[in-house]
Amino acid sequence: MFMSIRYIKSRLRIWIGRQRKRKLLSCIEKLPSNSSVTLLDIGAAGEIQQRWNDINSVINYIGFEPDPRSRELLLVNPPSCKSYKIYPDVVSDVSEIVNLNLTKKPQVSSIYEPNFAILTMFPESERFDVISRENIETTRLDDLDLKADFIKLDIQGAELKALKGAEKLLNETLGIEIEIEFVEIYKNQPKYAEINSWLEMQGFVLLDFVNIYRWQREHFNGLGQVIFVESLYIKTPETLVKENITVEKMSSYFIILFLYKRYDLIYAFYKLLSDNLRIVFSDFVDECKMQERKQIKLGKFNSKINYIIKFIDPNYQLHLLY
Repeated sequence: MFMSIRYIKSRLRIWIGRQRKRKLLSCIEKLPSNSSVTLLDIGAAGEIQQRWNDINSVINYIGFEPDPRSRELLLVNPPSCKSYKIYPDVVSDVSEIVNLNLTKKPQVSSIYEPNFAILTMFPESERFDVISRENIETTRLDDLDLKADFIKLDIQGAELKALKGAEKLLNETLGIEIEIEFVEIYKNQPKYAEINSWLEMQGFVLLDFVNIYRWQREHFNGLGQVIFVESLYIKTPETLVKENITVEKMSSYFIILFLYKRYDLIYAFYKLLSDNLRIVFSDFVDECKMQERKQIKLGKFNSKINYIIKFIDPNYQLHLLY
């Protein structure tokens, strides 16, 4: 009986995932033909993010993962992307030899040393134990002659170094999702204020915290001190209209906004386009309006749940993360 319930839950999850993917791709198909997004995944350990995997058939995926343990797993069963490539490079602001600290948990390996003065205050600090070090030469993204519509960075404190080696690439980049720490969990790493200020100078605006990670001293339960966030930065519609980007780039921008459910920016960008271009994208925008109505209904449902919880405890706030 227990196995049957597990089986049903698994099959239901797969069915829901397929339906979600079908609906997303159906909307994207309203864009001009051959629309796609080139995604640079800096720190690709683990599977491609679910939001991107849902539309993998229109993604040109370029991943960077220097930890051989994680890289091997990425190459075993790659997603069915439009194109898929994994680089073994450590990306930075200069080309130099550095120590890559390979930790007990591969996903927290870094060129920065773990800061156990902080980490031992919280549970499971042993996952940061360095089991070996590898000398490796870093690479600047601008030296690789790559293109990117969107960059996702999760390289354990070294995100700003990677960005500083990609200033030319960022001129063509539409958005960034980046992990940023508020607490120095790696020694001498850049933290939120420095990274946020630098990105603003490059023409990106903070749109949202996609995920907020809180650690308690004894348990990981979604509460406690804010340690790091996954932040979403974009170039605004007003900025891109001034840059006179191509229709292909416009389509990529629409896909990014759609994936992150930023319908207000979809409509703002659409209104700024010429009459001829609005005709090209009208079917897509109409479809987005239908999707937004469904999202509003889900939001109302969440508000009711939040109301019930706050009725029990007026000081409680339900944090919705996606």
